[in-house]
Amino acid sequence: MMNLLNERTRRDLELDKALKVVQQHAASPLGQAAVGKLQPHSDRAGIEAEYARVRDCIQAVRTQGFHVNYLPNIEDILQHAGQATTVAPEDFLPVQSALEVMRTLKDRIAALEEGDLLKKLGQTLESFPALESFIRRSVSDKGEIRDDASPELRQLTKRCRSAEGRARKRLEGLLSSASSIVQEAVITRRGGRLVIPVKSHLRNQLDGIVQDSSGSGQTLFLEPTSVVSENNLIRELEGEIRDEKLRVLQALTDKLREESEKILRSLKVYAWIDCLYARAQYALKANARIPSLNTQGTLRLMNARHPLLNPKTVVPLDLSLGQPHQGMVITGPNTGGKTIALKTVGLLTLMAQCAIPIPADEGTQLSLFEQVRSDIGDAQSIEQNLSTFSSHLRNIVSILGDVHQHGECLSLILLDEVGAGTDPQEGTALAIALLQALLAMPARLLVTTHYSALKRFAYSHPRLKNASVEFDLETLAPTYRLLEGVPGSSNAFLIAKRLGLSQRLIDAAKGHLSQGEVRTEDVIQQLQAEHAALDQERQAFRQAKEGLEAQVKRYQEKLIQLEREHKQALSEETQRLEAELKQARQTLEEALHLRHRQEEASLKQSLRQVVVSSQQVTQARQALGQESPSFGSLEQVQVGQTVHVKGFRKLARVLEIVTQDRIQLAVDGLRVWTRLEDLRLAQAPAKPTSKRLTSIKVHSTPTPPMELNVRGLTVMETLELVDQYLNQLLLAGREQGFILHGKGTGALRRAIRDHLKTLPWVKETRSAPPAEGGDGVTVVLLG
Repeated sequence: MMNLLNERTRRDLELDKALKVVQQHAASPLGQAAVGKLQPHSDRAGIEAEYARVRDCIQAVRTQGFHVNYLPNIEDILQHAGQATTVAPEDFLPVQSALEVMRTLKDRIAALEEGDLLKKLGQTLESFPALESFIRRSVSDKGEIRDDASPELRQLTKRCRSAEGRARKRLEGLLSSASSIVQEAVITRRGGRLVIPVKSHLRNQLDGIVQDSSGSGQTLFLEPTSVVSENNLIRELEGEIRDEKLRVLQALTDKLREESEKILRSLKVYAWIDCLYARAQYALKANARIPSLNTQGTLRLMNARHPLLNPKTVVPLDLSLGQPHQGMVITGPNTGGKTIALKTVGLLTLMAQCAIPIPADEGTQLSLFEQVRSDIGDAQSIEQNLSTFSSHLRNIVSILGDVHQHGECLSLILLDEVGAGTDPQEGTALAIALLQALLAMPARLLVTTHYSALKRFAYSHPRLKNASVEFDLETLAPTYRLLEGVPGSSNAFLIAKRLGLSQRLIDAAKGHLSQGEVRTEDVIQQLQAEHAALDQERQAFRQAKEGLEAQVKRYQEKLIQLEREHKQALSEETQRLEAELKQARQTLEEALHLRHRQEEASLKQSLRQVVVSSQQVTQARQALGQESPSFGSLEQVQVGQTVHVKGFRKLARVLEIVTQDRIQLAVDGLRVWTRLEDLRLAQAPAKPTSKRLTSIKVHSTPTPPMELNVRGLTVMETLELVDQYLNQLLLAGREQGFILHGKGTGALRRAIRDHLKTLPWVKETRSAPPAEGGDGVTVVLLG
């Protein structure tokens, strides 16, 4: 069977240390153990399913404050319950705590608003209310069987306390009456019996049984004859109490043993949930994310950080590897970050294959590998002797064997300072041969080296790409940035020159290099200079892009401000028109009360003014309605409420609320379905509309009647009269009217009230008081 990870690679990449970092975020030892048992695997469906559960948990923690409580490990207690006759009473306290934690966790997950996968997992947690209750009423907080754990125990305890009370009362009487022979006025126990201390030389003055004496012999502990029977009863009852407590403890143990298998299953589910919770907390604390996964060997790291390095000082790694490139050769100075780059890629790959979020930015992609192998040693050691070379070579031979044995499997191979530790020419030749062999297999390679020949080999091979760790020649220090496409240089001659070595000696040293080696160094330096220039151009482009984005943002804010000002101006205009309309209404009301025919022309002129003002207000309100505030939540919408609908110019009435994406409305006699996001709060409409005003006859009754009598009329006739009546009330400035329809079958009453609900200027309808007609009269409040 193929082993994805061997012990050497596990140690090289420090997977166990990374797991310990994640373990710190678990709530319990069970969760920590579950994190520690995570193993990388290559089942993409399984990893993505587990990542989906981790994503649910992250969302629940971030938005709903989800958390997991500490749970004591009770597995040993459950195992003991299966083997022993009884479990100690104090052991039931952690059992009770564990059951409460699991029940609370189950309820907490069920109450989540989102996270179907997490909720499905929570449903597999079981509750044990009967066992919880049994423990709670049987075991005290001190871990002892309660005196009222059973009816029999409660009765026995009561009898025992009563007997002891009688005995103490008699002894207290003796202590008072025979104070001269008592050594100390206290009641104590000896041999489980109540006694009093008396002076030894006065013992014969009190009849009783000596149960004990002091060390000096001056005090005897006497059981007076008057309490012997009570003491006997107490001892007998105490024996029965012990037996009953043992029976209760046996029943508790039997119940625990009966439920132990179910409890163990729930403990495993709890451990899994705590493991998810630990990964979620790690993701939030370490700014880690769930990467995109593939099986084609494509790697793309965006601002990736090594999880074991200080997040405040670690330099993020950007790296990409994929078609047509199969491998990358990383060069650069010692302590420049080459080895950290290898370890970061390898460790993040293993973490992803354990379904652990990785510290990297959005857009990061990782491939799933069926084998991960490494040879990473201490590149800084000065003891590069034959034994060290032999050790590395033996490991590389093992890697080659694993890759060849599973030739169809996608492998990730990480080799640090390949070929080092021996003669450079021989080491270079072995390294090139090794790379050629691995490139013939479906493997992805990341290799570090100092050898110039390997740089040239990578530069000329179509499936390899060069990269280097940056070195700042001004400060003579590494920056730890990885530069792709640029081979690295040892920079020995430049460093020597900056440190004061004469140019003559540097030229002499170059003379000992072959022409090809000199040319290689010149090309590398030229490429590094070009890369630096390109990097400056990229930074300039990025700054220009940021400037453009900031300018676009300013323009957007300015547009929003202009729209806000436009809305404010429109609102002020509406208020002005409403004031004019109010004045026109007052004029019309005065005209309606005039009795003389010669005022008819003035009345008609006032009516026309009201109509014009009302139309202007309606148009302004429609304009404002497009900008009406939206509803913040579904709870703000009520059935029967009047609202604006996006795309409609008319008001609508809410008929039914199913979900925020399914709300039924009545719009101009039609039933339509819409979503919460399309609804807007309706502005209070003008009470009299132009349509209603034009139906009023100038020569009609100047003052509307107190009530409208529609008894005996059809529904159609009634609704027309109701509209006319309400218009008269509005024009007269009245806020209340009465419609007399009678009781009958109630059909006319229902038709009138259903119609009134559709009118936005009707504030409320209700039946009149019983003394004023009750259900036969509808009271209309306008507003």
